[in-house]
Amino acid sequence: MNRKLPLLLILTVFAACALAQSPGLNWAQTFGGPNNDEAYDIIKTRDGGYAVCGMTESKGMGGKDAWVIKLDPQGKLEWDKTFGDKQDEAANAIIQTSDNGYAIIGYTTSKGKGKKDVWFVKIDSMGNKLWETNYGGPKDDIGNDLIQTMDGNYAFISSSKSFGAGNFDFWAMKIDTKGAKIWKKAEGGKGADLGASIAENPHDSSIILCGTTFSYATGQSDLWLINLTKEGRKDWRKNFGTVNKDRINHMLIKSTGEYIMTGGTQPKGERYEDYWVVGFTAESWDDWETTETTPQDEAASCASEATDGGVIVCGYTSSVGEGSYDFLLIKYDKKGKQLWKDTFGGFEDDRASALVAIGKDEAVICGFTRSDGEGKRDIWVISVK
Repeated sequence: MNRKLPLLLILTVFAACALAQSPGLNWAQTFGGPNNDEAYDIIKTRDGGYAVCGMTESKGMGGKDAWVIKLDPQGKLEWDKTFGDKQDEAANAIIQTSDNGYAIIGYTTSKGKGKKDVWFVKIDSMGNKLWETNYGGPKDDIGNDLIQTMDGNYAFISSSKSFGAGNFDFWAMKIDTKGAKIWKKAEGGKGADLGASIAENPHDSSIILCGTTFSYATGQSDLWLINLTKEGRKDWRKNFGTVNKDRINHMLIKSTGEYIMTGGTQPKGERYEDYWVVGFTAESWDDWETTETTPQDEAASCASEATDGGVIVCGYTSSVGEGSYDFLLIKYDKKGKQLWKDTFGGFEDDRASALVAIGKDEAVICGFTRSDGEGKRDIWVISVK
């Protein structure tokens, strides 16, 4: 189901005082059925449109199926496809591949050796499945992010209980264009170490992994970066954070080489998280960081580079806005100064998971809404400009 959100009835937009003028809503779309449907990632496609991936309980074969939705530049549905089997599947990340098709990474409980296996699906430009494969061991292994490497192959990062030393460990793998393993690498300690993002260094083809470590934290948990050579050998690793429980959802590497990390930080004994964004370079490691400290729950989900060199960050907040949770959108300049801040949402629970910046102050954001749609949670995609 695809229809515009009745904005006059439920959408509210709050502009932060004493900041630059924030963008307004351009368009909004919901997609879903009678059950839970959630979006986890969005990309801008080469034809000017967008591709969204996530999970649906409303359609498909199993309890949960992966769902890929293709939109035109105005947010209108071009096609959608579900992928799955009799049990549960979800797509946590999507990329457009060099052949103008797509690849998704996530997990499956229908196939494999364990409870959850990393699941990779290659599809063509119209969403038709070309091939799929799964990777894992006897326990839970969950794919979280993927890239196409400069040599045309693929690499992904996952959180694995089957491989490594601890509860969950970073588990990265490079595969060829048919899914055959080139190399794999597990990194972690006795605690939980959760892989979130992966990138390739354009200068030397090394692989950068990012996530959260409980094993090597100076506080309760820390941001954790690992650099692997192009052959999959560990080159260096670095962790940093506060005395709090810090977690990372996403890593952006800007065109300048600066790292932008988005997540949340939770003080010991506190019930709720605070929104946390960190910016640094490999030379300094401590350029800037910002938190949004409120009595309620907030977190940063994803960052995307704007055309002026700043960054736009999406997340969610229960501190301001109309509902129990609202989409939270914040723009920062190159030095981490906040330029504007908005919330978007209705009367219930609306949370942003990913975005793509398409201009200086323009972005398309995805997540889920309980404020409108057909079911319990519906995929919500909005454009602001």
